[in-house]
Amino acid sequence: GSTNPCDFFCYKKPNFYLIECKTTEVPSLPRKNISDGQLNDMHDAVKVNGVRAYVVCWFYTKDVCRAFPIEYVWEQFVVNGKKSLNYQDENGILITGEKKKKYFNWNWEDLFKK
Repeated sequence: GSTNPCDFFCYKKPNFYLIECKTTEVPSLPRKNISDGQLNDMHDAVKVNGVRAYVVCWFYTKDVCRAFPIEYVWEQFVVNGKKSLNYQDENGILITGEKKKKYFNWNWEDLFKK
């Protein structure tokens, strides 16, 4: 009966972060890939001062990783009824990285400096 709001909790002064990680083969992040519990819990959490939440998606066929603020994800999926978020969506913070054979070493400072 319990659910996890996200994959990772981390603290980088002065903020506490909730990070949900997704990987998709297609060039968009489908709404169905995020559970209602995760979406609602993370959206509720950011109402607390100093808490930030992101859905980080690696679009691996495009070699692109973007971090979407939960407020934006909520607006697109719940308020606007969108079915997916595109890998080119400029509202997502681009996470740069160095590709190693198949996987990346991601530069998380791209997220934390925002």
